Amino acid sequence: GREYGPTFGPGDTVGCGLDVSQHTIYFTKNGVAIGSAFQGVPCSDEHTPLLPTAGLHAPGERVRLNFGGSPFAFDLEAYRAARDEQLESKLDAIKVPRHALHQ
Repeated sequence: GREYGPTFGPGDTVGCGLDVSQHTIYFTKNGVAIGSAFQGVPCSDEHTPLLPTAGLHAPGERVRLNFGGSPFAFDLEAYRAARDEQLESKLDAIKVPRHALHQ
């Protein structure tokens, strides 16, 4: 594999998100996005289910999982707003020939 993101330690909050519109999986650390880890994720393929997992390394380690029952450390609404703004900017930058508008 390749290196990805910062290291994590005791007390860190690690988040994982699926961006269906971009077909990416991204991670967060303590509420801050650290970027896309996977691109081209088959988000709507019923034959390739995506299942949450958590890996622990030693006996006695503990983890608490949040599937939306409590507020997330990461501001998901701000992420969505920024992503939507970025998509709108890309759409606005598309040049449409004038003759194509009057057909």
